[in-house]
Amino acid sequence: MKIKYSLPAIFSLSIILAACTYKVQNFSVSKLQLPTVNVISNGVFYDIYADKSKIVKRTSEQEGLVRISNEQIIRKITDDARGYLTYDLMLTVTLNPLCDNYDRIGSIKMVTVDAGKPYNDPSAVTQEIFRFTTPFMNKNKQPDHVIFKTDISQLSTVMKDKTKDIWIQAGIGGTTSAGQRQVEHCQDSFETSMLTVDIVSSVSRKKTKQSYLPVVNFYEMKDGTTDSGNAKNFEFEITEKHKQHDLYFITSAHGAARGGEEYTTREHVLYVDGKEVKRFTQNLDCTPYAQYNTQNNGIYRGYSFERNKRSWCPGAAVPVHAIQLPALKKGKHTFKVDVPEANLKNGYIHVSAYIISRN
Repeated sequence: MKIKYSLPAIFSLSIILAACTYKVQNFSVSKLQLPTVNVISNGVFYDIYADKSKIVKRTSEQEGLVRISNEQIIRKITDDARGYLTYDLMLTVTLNPLCDNYDRIGSIKMVTVDAGKPYNDPSAVTQEIFRFTTPFMNKNKQPDHVIFKTDISQLSTVMKDKTKDIWIQAGIGGTTSAGQRQVEHCQDSFETSMLTVDIVSSVSRKKTKQSYLPVVNFYEMKDGTTDSGNAKNFEFEITEKHKQHDLYFITSAHGAARGGEEYTTREHVLYVDGKEVKRFTQNLDCTPYAQYNTQNNGIYRGYSFERNKRSWCPGAAVPVHAIQLPALKKGKHTFKVDVPEANLKNGYIHVSAYIISRN
């Protein structure tokens, strides 16, 4: 007999039967942790340069999974699954290497669109919400996976908005050109990596009135794409009155040529309406992530935090910076990113930003 539980019943079970764990319609329930919503399960990515006609795909893919390209997949969070989400959410991304043994940029984006419309409708809005870098990883060695986590509670209101459909897009751009030669069992394979994306609900925070406003999605600042010098302006519009506005900002510098931007850190200065709101240098200590880099590489060989400056680490999440903004009136505003000392002729910087407004 198949038993179905309503959400109130799940809450009761989680309190009364605290020592046990149950499986309810593919969701796990425990005392202080509510159902885990699986969005993407073992999604496979392929060599970005591979001819699609030559790719031998796995016999089955997850129901509802849409393949946009070799390196991009997307899946809608069903209405039933969204009913299990609270206002306290954790995004969990599990990476399994396949035949790409180099470091690559990974990105999780949220696509919002009016309910009933497809993810690629002209009215759909895509916003990067999380970024990570894959490690130099040999699939035949241990550890054989990496788990990335980030709090996305600030997105709970839009994820529970019944007037919108929510799609989660995952992307990892890679190639198996080296892996086919260097990794056992990878000869002739175009499979780069495999990803699972889950959203975990916890004891709920109190619901507050919030507005979600995408500002910039994975913009590439490089020579020729800035407004003046190393600065770029973006426009956004506040349509509702709120007491508090928080900016969520993601940045990472890339460019592996000699003296490239990925080998140093640069001060970022952020402005809203011409006024400075944040000044910071993103300098990460990569030491804790060396364990995941099971393939010999030039980044962790002789690595020292004092000597090697990096805005990202192979095997680590890229930070999401939460910045409280001054009061913003209804109407149009400008957001500027300035990286004064960057050499954008020898590298590039990817930036993303969105605003959550609260009462």
